[in-house]
Amino acid sequence: MSKMLVGVAVLSALTFATQAAFADDSPAEPKNRDTAFLLSAGGTLASAALVAIGAGTNNGALAGAGLVSSLFTPSAGHLYAGQLGTPGLVLRLVSTGVAVAGLEEALKCFGQSGPCDHDPRHAGNLLLAAGVGYASGVLWDVVTAGHAVDNYNERIQLRVTPAVIPTASSAPAVGLGIGGSF
Repeated sequence: MSKMLVGVAVLSALTFATQAAFADDSPAEPKNRDTAFLLSAGGTLASAALVAIGAGTNNGALAGAGLVSSLFTPSAGHLYAGQLGTPGLVLRLVSTGVAVAGLEEALKCFGQSGPCDHDPRHAGNLLLAAGVGYASGVLWDVVTAGHAVDNYNERIQLRVTPAVIPTASSAPAVGLGIGGSF
């Protein structure tokens, strides 16, 4: 029974992890650097606009939607290039955690009437670090979106290279090598 279970697991993994190749499949098209930049920059600006409009109209839901979307919209150019995770996204996620810690420290004594152990400088330092980290993550993704497209375009290129291969008779054999990246 366990051999069959392992066999089914391996077959399932191979089935779902591979893509069938057909003769009529067209090769992947190269992507445009400018499109990647516009997606990242435009998404970031759209998120900022949502925050500004939400704050200006006292619409907390709209401002919150803008803040949450700002975690992901700077990475839109990388997503276009087929890259799901980015250093900028990781930096924004970590900075969000630091901001939560800073807010917790800032509001630690809120509503307490007795003595409280609280250092507002610590809260300010955490919030400043979170803001710098978040902005750096946004900038990273917007600036490197074009490079992500370059990497994508390089991965899909077909390479044809002449090759000289030594043989058993010590006379070189001339051939043609075709390589790709998977």
